[in-house]
Amino acid sequence: MISAEILVCGITAVLIYWNTLDAEFVYDDMKAIVNNPDVTQATPFSNLFLDDFWGTPLAHTGSHRSYRPITTLTFRLNHFLFGMNPAAFHATNVLLHCVVTMLFCCVLKVLLKFNSQMTLLAGLIFSLHPVHTEAVAGVVGRTDILATFFTLAGTPKTFYILFATTIGFSLCALLSKEQGYIALPLCVVYDMWIHHSLGITSCLSTMFGRKRMRRRIWTLVVFFLTSMILRLLLPVLLSGGGDISPGFSESDNPAASSESFRCRALTFNYLLSFNLKLLIAPTTLSFDWSMNSIPLIQHWSDVRNIKTLIFYIILTATTYSCWFELRRRDSNKSMSNNRFQNYKHSRRNNLSNQTVSTRQSTDSLFYNVQQSPSLFYRSMAILLFLSLLLSSNLMVYVGFVVAERVLYLPSVATCILITEGVFYISSRFGDFFIRRKFKSMFIWILTSVLLASYALKTWSRNQDWKNEFNLYRSGISTNPAKAYGNLGNVLRTQGNLNDAEEAYVTALRHRSNMADVHYNLGLLYQDTNRLHQAEKSYRNAILFRPQLALASLNLGVVLSQLDRVEESKTIYRRTAKLSDLGLKDPRSHAHAQVSALYNLGCLLADEGDHVAAILAYQQALDRRHTAYRSHSLLNMLGQSLLQLGKTTEAERNFKLSLAEKPDHVPSHLTYARLLENVGKADMAEKFYLRALKIEPRNPLIHQHYSRLFMNQRRFPEAAKLLDRAVDATEGAAGYELLFAAASAHRHAKSYSKAELYYRMALATSHMNLGAMLHLRGKLAEARNSYLDALKLKPGEPMMLENLEKLETSLRKSKE
Repeated sequence: MISAEILVCGITAVLIYWNTLDAEFVYDDMKAIVNNPDVTQATPFSNLFLDDFWGTPLAHTGSHRSYRPITTLTFRLNHFLFGMNPAAFHATNVLLHCVVTMLFCCVLKVLLKFNSQMTLLAGLIFSLHPVHTEAVAGVVGRTDILATFFTLAGTPKTFYILFATTIGFSLCALLSKEQGYIALPLCVVYDMWIHHSLGITSCLSTMFGRKRMRRRIWTLVVFFLTSMILRLLLPVLLSGGGDISPGFSESDNPAASSESFRCRALTFNYLLSFNLKLLIAPTTLSFDWSMNSIPLIQHWSDVRNIKTLIFYIILTATTYSCWFELRRRDSNKSMSNNRFQNYKHSRRNNLSNQTVSTRQSTDSLFYNVQQSPSLFYRSMAILLFLSLLLSSNLMVYVGFVVAERVLYLPSVATCILITEGVFYISSRFGDFFIRRKFKSMFIWILTSVLLASYALKTWSRNQDWKNEFNLYRSGISTNPAKAYGNLGNVLRTQGNLNDAEEAYVTALRHRSNMADVHYNLGLLYQDTNRLHQAEKSYRNAILFRPQLALASLNLGVVLSQLDRVEESKTIYRRTAKLSDLGLKDPRSHAHAQVSALYNLGCLLADEGDHVAAILAYQQALDRRHTAYRSHSLLNMLGQSLLQLGKTTEAERNFKLSLAEKPDHVPSHLTYARLLENVGKADMAEKFYLRALKIEPRNPLIHQHYSRLFMNQRRFPEAAKLLDRAVDATEGAAGYELLFAAASAHRHAKSYSKAELYYRMALATSHMNLGAMLHLRGKLAEARNSYLDALKLKPGEPMMLENLEKLETSLRKSKE
């Protein structure tokens, strides 16, 4: 039965994160979950074991090398059961945090013999610790929660019975996140130093002595080494022996890119003390500690080196105390074995009798923190903090400076040590300051202040992780460049374009070489039809990241809109040739390249060069990946083939396009036109009717459908369709549509309507001519054309607006 203190801690873990259940997907969740084909079931199940955590094949040079198939499997299961519902993902994280908290309390109570008060305090600290917010409130943090769960589950009380289970849980911890490698060393430490109370010498003799224990320990050691070697070799095997080191940008980890060894050494060692500070006093938290959020340490005189020195003093003292205690155990055992060998030294015999180390006395010593801090606590603190080595940049460079979610597992030791410290201080020093009868009140006040501050910080931080706007706004003080850049994306999505532009500009003011921000600013300019500014932003993005295919693609689009078609074609061809070597997201890179070839084909088709267009379309089809929706590409290929008279091939592509997307209207229209050309008018009409069911108010469908009736001399029906097409444009009908409607009514002998449409078409012609003259600087002629248009169509808003702009230009020219 679950004890009351464990239940209280579990309920607290749920309640403190209750306000995350309505949170959205934020930050890394988008790439690891929302846009990850391994999660959305767009790829085979086997890909979970061939791709990294972000959905990139491990064999690719741009892979992050983060192999976490168990975590990705839980994401995939979430999606299978509940779809892309963020509430389900967040609820799973909260539930897992609750389970880990309760398991943590069970380990303390059963394995470490904590009493109820200590278990309750340690469990509450763990459940409320603010540094856990990123791991629990951010769905991606599930990797750390699972690694901690399997690590704790792998240290059972009945070690002999659950030996295989221990190995299994340890393997699961490693496959949940890289930090899980610490699970097996913890088991060895527990078995030798706690379960059998061995010292240094006795540990070594045991490993080569008693058969049963030797076999168990060596099995753990061999399995640990084997699993680590296989984990490290996996990317090598999948990449065919190529370079397996992941590539990270300078902004992700500035110290790793520093040419000064002193700078790298001082900064990376300082980061260990920075992590320790977050574990003890998490006053300042951030969604991202990259770029210049933690300035590099360039000189020995930097005051932060004192913190590094203090950290290593603490680590050295802790390590020495462990070593001293283990040597003392060996000494006690030696004296115990020799206590009857010399009868002349009675004083030594008495000493031996007093210091003999039995299982019961060892348990009493190390499980009673009021007498002495436990050896295992200190050992576990060292081992769990060593779990930070993989993410500390001291062993290998990683793609971040500090990540709060990786502190979830090391916080286990922190919570134990804080609990031990509270009880140790209250038992040793409480009587000096307060009377004995107020001792419990002293403990209650001390722990209440600590827990209340943790709870308030966690609850408040959860609000930051509720949505991307709150999250990025909270990071402005620590990482303004990254925060403003991401905040601009959120504001642009919300339609707040002015604030978005200001955010982008502010981000670039803090750090001018951010290619992503230049690219996103270019998108904003393009959306607001500021094409020249968009061109400049895209070129800046390409300057700072030449492989950014999306920027090249959109630059080609902008140049095409500016009627610089030859430049646009050159950019598209260059985009298609960009290498994906070392890119973090090769999938989006390939998507942009296929889109560039598609756009190139469209430009060539518009120029009448259908042979070259077909070649571009074919290249795009050959290079597309499984997630690319190619219905538009197949449709355009079919149109070019139709222009060259290759009807059979064109029909095959139209059918493939409709098979991939049955509601794709352009494919219905082009296929219907093909059927008309080959004399299958009845089938063509069926496709027009299907298109109208999909989009009943699409004027283009009515216009195409009317041509079928015109060719069949069914003029009244054609006129009705064109009336609907004109109505669907809501006053924005173009010359071609108006002229077609007029012609249809003329053939249907509806002369009054025909006259109306001819006048509207003439007004449209005058307006278009006026606009053209205006652009060419012929202002007087443009004014006359606008006035002629207004005579035919009085009160037309667009013509009035154009005329007002023209009058302004005329006044300026006279000044």
